Amino acid sequence: MTARGATAAPDAAPGADRIAALRRALLIQAQVGRKALAIDEDDWRALLERVTGQRSTRVLDDRQLRAVGAELERLGYVPQAHGGGGRWRPVAKHAHQRKVYALWGALKRAGVWKVSDVASLAAFCRRVAQVDGVEWLNPHQATKVIEGLRAMAARAGVELEQ
Repeated sequence: MTARGATAAPDAAPGADRIAALRRALLIQAQVGRKALAIDEDDWRALLERVTGQRSTRVLDDRQLRAVGAELERLGYVPQAHGGGGRWRPVAKHAHQRKVYALWGALKRAGVWKVSDVASLAAFCRRVAQVDGVEWLNPHQATKVIEGLRAMAARAGVELEQ
């Protein structure tokens, strides 16, 4: 995908989608930093020009976007370790944990799982496997949780990818 949301051209280099995703993340980080520091439009353009020589983020390359991010950090912006809007979840170290998060995400997207915070998934793990969260599941306990999530999807008529 490119920075504007269109998919990469068929003849694009391998990994072009990954590069575009990185660029998108850098653009988002710059805008979030701008908003966090309450930088108005004129000051933002001046900052961009001072750091990169350009007055628009649209024309910046990855190196320049990183420089803008570094400048925002110098000015006091502290990047968050997660995305906003309740989409954050801990990094899963094991495949069975990633599977639990994937099924949970599918249920949230389908509208079956109403509460989108990780605490609700932790409560489900507590009920099903007597463990306080996904990060504490061993493979046997994760199987119980995975089967519970699959049963929930089946009852709701949600098709899960295998």
